[in-house]
Amino acid sequence: MRASIVRIGNSQGVRLPRLLLEQAGITSKSVTVTVEDHRIVIAPHQHPRQNWAEALDAVAQGGVDEDDPALDAYPPTQFDQVEWTWY
Repeated sequence: MRASIVRIGNSQGVRLPRLLLEQAGITSKSVTVTVEDHRIVIAPHQHPRQNWAEALDAVAQGGVDEDDPALDAYPPTQFDQVEWTWY
């Protein structure tokens, strides 16, 4: 699809057909815009805590492996390595 850049106030923009947005999964008015490899990428905005409720339900039901490295994502600090004593 070819589109034209149009002036919108002091900015410029591209008008996108609704069908194209729906096919991309963009259904809200909020998007994330990034530049990757000289390309402008428009993606649906995801709330930082999206799906947390489902993840917490999975933990409560025992659906998460306790050895999962994501549960201990922070590297140990000097306190952890030197000052803390495990009994």
